[in-house]
Amino acid sequence: MRELTSLMEIANFRITAYGLLLALAVLCGILFTLYATRNAEKTLGLSIAVVLGGLVGAKVVYCLTMLETILVDMGAEFLYRWYLGGYNMYGAILGGMLGCVIYARMHKLPAAESLSCAAPGGALALAIARFAECMTDQGMGHYLDVELPFPLSVADVWGEPRLPVFFYEGIAALVIAFICLKLVRQGRHIRCAECFVFLVGITQVLLENMREDDFIRFGFVRFNQIAAAVVMAAALALSIRRMLKNGAPRSWQIVRAVLFVACIGIVIAIEFALDKTAINNVLLYAVMAAALCVMGVACLKETTKA
Repeated sequence: MRELTSLMEIANFRITAYGLLLALAVLCGILFTLYATRNAEKTLGLSIAVVLGGLVGAKVVYCLTMLETILVDMGAEFLYRWYLGGYNMYGAILGGMLGCVIYARMHKLPAAESLSCAAPGGALALAIARFAECMTDQGMGHYLDVELPFPLSVADVWGEPRLPVFFYEGIAALVIAFICLKLVRQGRHIRCAECFVFLVGITQVLLENMREDDFIRFGFVRFNQIAAAVVMAAALALSIRRMLKNGAPRSWQIVRAVLFVACIGIVIAIEFALDKTAINNVLLYAVMAAALCVMGVACLKETTKA
């Protein structure tokens, strides 16, 4: 990742445009959460718990997945010097969700309702954070043969046209934020929490695959895609369990699980094909998108009201 330009430095603490935009993302997320719930007394503390949990989770997950590189190239001080960077999106999501659940338990609030209240603001913060990647060399996709108008392409730091994947991820998160807002206003809290997890996961699996930057990977397997699949699988298992307890037909719940596993298999096969075969990438991405749409139906379509 290229060095970020400092706007100012206070006591060896660098303030960058990217850092300010991340702070703005957090602030907008909190305000959007207050707007969604219209209950400042209950929501402000919840928002703080989500932000702190997200910050810790993002740092811990990044350090765990990149520990060897950090110790060799950056030194152990990187682990506790938070301002040096090194954060992971899914770590932030999982940490924020954990912080939300802990806050709910401490204040004897329903966990599903608390997660639902945090979802719109979390998605909006994610959207702004993605847009903020325009200040870095992150969030860039494949190189293009010709320069196209934005948002079809964007010039990187060397002036080469590339896919602005950060913009597509930001738009996806923005749409998710307003879907979650609508569900919160309808009082469909379990549905809202599930939508957040599944929609973020599905869009992440597709769009993460287009990134060609400093993403965390193990061979050709990308960490955020693994994390998305694992989190969605856990959420689907909880959803199926809840639906069966509510008397939903067992046959449809089995179909949901089978479709999910089949779509994950298709995505894995396409990941391999993208790196190891000469099949047109546009066709492979189209098949992946179709499989993820089927996965979305399997995850989100229910036969009884949430």
